[in-house]
Amino acid sequence: MQDLKEKLIDINVILVKSGKLNPRYKYVLMKKPEYLQYIVEATSFLKYDAPIKARLQCIVQDITEQPVCKLCSKPCKMTLNGSKYNNKFSAYCGRKCGGLDSQNINRATSHPA
Repeated sequence: MQDLKEKLIDINVILVKSGKLNPRYKYVLMKKPEYLQYIVEATSFLKYDAPIKARLQCIVQDITEQPVCKLCSKPCKMTLNGSKYNNKFSAYCGRKCGGLDSQNINRATSHPA
């Protein structure tokens, strides 16, 4: 995966200085569509319907296996937009498991409303 990461840096999908995803990655990949297949192959551990941005974030962050829920071991999804946990996998598969975790229940009861 490191070779692919270096190739993506060469074609400017991953920015050299910051190591983050180029905001124009879709445009760059439209010009070099052969890299899409390499990206999908390198991230084949993700579900087949995972967005390309999630796949690229796995390459950027050197994630090599699908993170699973702490409670039920189902695959977790990546938060891509609109939160402080942007571009990270959640620890739980959904709100139900997050709410059932005793660690979160203890945290909620220790902070009065």
